[in-house]
Amino acid sequence: MAQSPIGAITAPAPAPDTRVTTARSEASPTWKSLTPVQREALAPLAPVWGEISSYRKRKWIALSANFLTLSPQDKATLHGRMKEWASLSSAERNRARLNFALARDLPHDEKKAQWQAYQALSPEQKKQFAAQANHPSAGAAPAVTKSTPGKLAAVPVTRSEAQDVPRADPRAKAPASAATP
Repeated sequence: MAQSPIGAITAPAPAPDTRVTTARSEASPTWKSLTPVQREALAPLAPVWGEISSYRKRKWIALSANFLTLSPQDKATLHGRMKEWASLSSAERNRARLNFALARDLPHDEKKAQWQAYQALSPEQKKQFAAQANHPSAGAAPAVTKSTPGKLAAVPVTRSEAQDVPRADPRAKAPASAATP
């Protein structure tokens, strides 16, 4: 126990609750909380690290786990792809995730056939195809259809309405004659 200059006895300072800080740093790790190896592996993402959701940060950190085992060429490839990813807008990233999910679900033969069909295109056709990809459709939401004015959705019938039996208010007091002795 430490004594203050006045001579009073003071209690030792409580130890910081490491569970809270650990959970917080795992939930949303800051750039400074990363290890030097993680910072080296994720360097291309440094400018946008604060904008990335905690879920995606954890995925990037997991991806960086084997960075030191990669060859210099693979490290350069990974960093190049990270730079490309970081340069995309959030809408472009979402579109890329959607395209990846769609491609992942395709059977192998279908992927191979589509790739061969793309490779068979002339350079001009490839440029046109790329230009269309850079200018996606205006929106992905379905168009709003006209509804009949004044027509609303039917309200579902509840049990109490179906029985047409009056219910007693449970907050109301029972009459005195109904009370038991």
